[in-house]
Amino acid sequence: MSTLTQAQPGTTVPARLLSMPLAVTFLAEFTSLTSFFLLAVMPMLTAAAGAGSSGAGLITGSLLLGTVAAEAVAAAAIRRFGCRMVLAAGAVALGVPALAMLAREPQVVMVSVSVVRGLGFGLCGVVTGVLTAKLLPPGRRVLVCGGRLAGVIDVGDLGPADPALDLVGAWHLLEARPRQALRDDLECTDLEWERGKAWAFEQSMGAVWYYVESNPAMSLMGQRTLHRIMADASSS
Repeated sequence: MSTLTQAQPGTTVPARLLSMPLAVTFLAEFTSLTSFFLLAVMPMLTAAAGAGSSGAGLITGSLLLGTVAAEAVAAAAIRRFGCRMVLAAGAVALGVPALAMLAREPQVVMVSVSVVRGLGFGLCGVVTGVLTAKLLPPGRRVLVCGGRLAGVIDVGDLGPADPALDLVGAWHLLEARPRQALRDDLECTDLEWERGKAWAFEQSMGAVWYYVESNPAMSLMGQRTLHRIMADASSS
């Protein structure tokens, strides 16, 4: 795709930033990832069924484990089946299993449902990012102001976010006593705290091996976070 379109002889104008295929990609990402709002609902349902905050954390952790697994195989799946097929599979995995929330045994069923939905979330996130990178005109991926670079357009993830993600720093940076002080000061609910811990767990699992050579300090941070999470689980 050319980054410039011919206007008149001797003059050029930038290519349009938003094309129809790119708009369709944005719409596909938005409609598929709105299902991710159920991230908060499923732990709440599990806790209400008597599983407590530990069960709620297990549900969130299962979803994030599925997400990590999907991201690990998404590139190979896209090469073999193409972006459309992978996006369709991810959307189905995100949406259809949510019907299982009507089951009578949420603690048993929700773990499997969360893993499958995590797979769908990971596939949708990767494939829409790939499509965006392909469809965005190369010359329009940066913002220039006054002849200087002002920003880089990054729209790989347009889905809703979990506010509990802000709590990962408590596990990445703080030991038990200051972490508890932070929790008390923020007045987090048990479900919010467990979701934040699950997000930190997901990040750390990837950081440990991904940065082992390129950024050893980041890899070590992931190891320390995992130790903190395991110590917290053994003491609760």
